Amino acid sequence: MTILKKPPFMQEAGGTGRNIFAELGIAIVVFVAAQSLMGIVQSVGIGLGFFFDPELRKLIDETPSDPFAMFNEMMTAITSSLWVIIPMLYSNAFLIVSSIFYCKQFEKRKARSMGFVKKGAVPQYLIGILCGFAVFSAIFFICLLMGGVELSGFSEFTPEKIGILVLFFFGYLIQGMGEEVFCRGYLMSSISRRYSAVTAVLVSSLVFALLHIANPGISVLAFVNLFLYGVFAALLMIRFNNIWIAGAFHSLWNFTQGNFYGVSVSGMGSMPSVLVSAQTDAASFINGGAFGLEGGVCTSIVTFTGIVVLYIMIKLKEKKHASEKPQS
Repeated sequence: MTILKKPPFMQEAGGTGRNIFAELGIAIVVFVAAQSLMGIVQSVGIGLGFFFDPELRKLIDETPSDPFAMFNEMMTAITSSLWVIIPMLYSNAFLIVSSIFYCKQFEKRKARSMGFVKKGAVPQYLIGILCGFAVFSAIFFICLLMGGVELSGFSEFTPEKIGILVLFFFGYLIQGMGEEVFCRGYLMSSISRRYSAVTAVLVSSLVFALLHIANPGISVLAFVNLFLYGVFAALLMIRFNNIWIAGAFHSLWNFTQGNFYGVSVSGMGSMPSVLVSAQTDAASFINGGAFGLEGGVCTSIVTFTGIVVLYIMIKLKEKKHASEKPQS
């Protein structure tokens, strides 16, 4: 008995596949191609930021003379500007397009092999949205009970702020789906053509974690949590045999932490939010320190629990299908 059977979308990928190093090499090319296009959009955002955002210009002007400290200060300033963050979110559309283009044109794969299943797409996407909000809310309130964060209440709303929140919401819908299409829809399925489902899950999850290795505030626990999230998202896609639920879950996970609860998203700093919260002086292993709650033990607990629950659900589904097969 296999630990994890290949779901229908992996079986749709077909072909014999390449060795793992070739797959990873091609994935780097696809990612770099997407990043080149994304960089154009982000560069425009940086340029506009220097022109319209006085706080960004001030932070850049006051950077220290030490080159390493200057680089860190500049990156912090750039990644905290709305003129940079919002275009960056929307530019992830190129990651979706590049991944789909490669799979269709070079691997001759159908969209179904990436999890783009038409049947039940809307309900699955809505379930992903609700679950993404609920699961990260659980992480936030566990951290609140452990003294890692403080919640002050609702923030002040203006028409401008509501507009920014709407831009973030749709931006995260694209960003979350972009990372899922690349890491799970494309890479995981491609690896599964030659290797087991378990290998495909683990390797794609490691790649997902490595994509965030340069984020501000990254730590060992944050890296482990990113890997665990990759496994969770992969099992979510395997259990429900579509990418809609995984993409929506990822999107709302990010929007909920950054723009609902107001905590840092993978070290990217705080953004306009519905609620006002702040990290306390508690140990960083509880609230994740500069990386945000994703770098803390509360995320470890909830994500690992989710992995166990999804694995049990997958095995129960496999057992049900086996019992429904006619006996020879």
